[in-house]
Amino acid sequence: MTKQKKIVIAILAAILFVCEIIGLVLSFYNQMVKMGYPAYYVFKAYTQDSNILSMFSALALLVAAIKAIKTGNGISRKVLVFRYVTTCLTTVTFLIVVVVLIPNKNPEVGGFINNFFKGSLFFYHGFCPILALIMFLFIEGKYYLKASNVFLALFPTFLYAIIWISLVAFNIVPDEEAPYPFLRVHQQSIGTSIMWFCIILGVAFAVAVIFYFIDRKRRDR
Repeated sequence: MTKQKKIVIAILAAILFVCEIIGLVLSFYNQMVKMGYPAYYVFKAYTQDSNILSMFSALALLVAAIKAIKTGNGISRKVLVFRYVTTCLTTVTFLIVVVVLIPNKNPEVGGFINNFFKGSLFFYHGFCPILALIMFLFIEGKYYLKASNVFLALFPTFLYAIIWISLVAFNIVPDEEAPYPFLRVHQQSIGTSIMWFCIILGVAFAVAVIFYFIDRKRRDR
């Protein structure tokens, strides 16, 4: 990897990190200050969790790229695996927005404008996931991923789903407080809940596998 490419990676990582910070500040302001929600709401939505992890991975990539520029070495593989995991997560976020949220008929939830141009969602639903995807596909180069990394990328989504399904199913959190309509398990059949669980994990697994084979393909060139 050339020094020029490392500089480009550092610049894009810095842009992604700053935009994730802006998204987090806007989200915090809207939920904590403007609407008076408790602090844990910042971590309630998969969208926010995936982007917060993306923020940390962008910072790790920025530091690693600067170090690589100074030393002439490559970017740490551990950092690249972290980037792979978080890019999978934010890509799942983007796909859920496009396939599930935008078509939703609830005017407060659905719609293109609501999901891509409203406050923090401009960064969380659109700009940051798309930039992360572009960086993975065209900029960051070979990750040298292992098959086990696919399951590592799947784990955060699995953990998120299990936690929220359990919280709602055991009435620790009411259905109305679930972050997404498909997590309101008491308002739908068990079969529907299982179907949504399989769909979301299936999408996350498919994204992780596709990205793995993309990396394997360019690694073999």
